[in-house]
Parts: sequence; structure tokens; C-alpha cells
Amino acid sequence: MGFKISWLAAQGLSKGELLSHFGLQDTEVHDEVNEEPFSSAEIPTGWAILFSNDSAWATSNRAIALSKKARVLSCALHEGVMVSESAFFENGQLLWQVMHDGQLDAVNLETHGALPVNYNAIKDAAFPLEMDDEVDYAFDVPIDLARSICGWRHDFCEFDWGTPYFTKVE
Repeated sequence: MGFKISWLAAQGLSKGELLSHFGLQDTEVHDEVNEEPFSSAEIPTGWAILFSNDSAWATSNRAIALSKKARVLSCALHEGVMVSESAFFENGQLLWQVMHDGQLDAVNLETHGALPVNYNAIKDAAFPLEMDDEVDYAFDVPIDLARSICGWRHDFCEFDWGTPYFTKVE
């Protein structure tokens, strides 16, 4: 089981503008733990997030189109097959991407572009000095990198800035 999700975060757009871009409407019904197919929140770090319970939803094409209006961060993960990725887009272009495929091996990380300065610190923190062959150490690296950019992570409930308030969107 596990999470099979993806999300896009836009900096420079309101939640309403983000939803409008995708032709979605806010129902204003609280989605406390992101159980709906789509939900959205605006967080105090300056990002509007559109969350999907479909790991394939936050595609590069969607992010590229949205990045013509705002800076865009994407994150996707599928815990069943231990695949995760995050990417950053601006002005219609992919600036960087970090991908992990646990089906290849537990330390696999593929990168593209000019990575954020904190990438190496996040990567290094993920790998202990003594590693267990049963643990997929690299899976969280793209997810933690995304969190370091926008200040939100899908499986955390509270943050330094408070608790996100997601609502169902259709």
C-alpha cells in the first residue's frame, strides 16, 4: 500500500488562481488528510499547493504550462514501487529534477539541471555510515528537497508555520 500521490506548488499565484489554471473549483470542504482525489491549500510560506491522489497527475507538461505564470515545484511518489521525484520549473522551463527509482536499487538518484545548494546536504543526511540492504535510503531525498523549497511535505501534519488547511477541489 502506501502513498501514490503527486502535487504541484505554485509561488506567485493564489490558491484561486492555481485552481482556475486547471479549471478546478474549491468546494471549501475541509480535506484534513488529503483523502479526496484533489485538494488544495495556500500555506504561509508563499506557496499554493494542488494535491492529487494520483502519482502520475503532476506531469512535467502541466508544470511547464503553469510555470509560465509562477515558479512551480512538483513532487510525485509511489511507495508501492519506491519511486519518487521532485522538480522545479520557471518561465516554461525545467530548471532541475531529482528522481529515485527503488526498483533499480536503494541508493539510486538521478539528477538533472542546476540543483539547489542544499541538495548535497539532504542527500548526505539520508545515507547513514552503516547501511542496511533492506532500507531504501534515497526514496526521501526528492521529497525532502521539495519540502526544503516550499516548506510542506505530504506526510507531516504540523510545521513551524502551523497546520495546512486543505479543501476538496473539483
